Amino acid sequence: MVHSSNLLLVVNLRAAEHLADIETRLLAAHPALTITDRRLVLRMSKVNGHLLDDEGRTRGVVPVDPWSPGGV
Repeated sequence: MVHSSNLLLVVNLRAAEHLADIETRLLAAHPALTITDRRLVLRMSKVNGHLLDDEGRTRGVVPVDPWSPGGV
């Protein structure tokens, strides 16, 4: 896909307030950068291959292979 917005960044934050700090640091390091959109997921059901229960604890693991055709 070719588009003027051509970078996707996924980060894990301990608190939603940390998003502004990440954006500030990125913009300071890369002045030509333009942030066109952002999405904040407050609760993830899978984190880096870990299957989580309702309390957020790991209950299983799915090996992640980002280079496989399906990503897993």
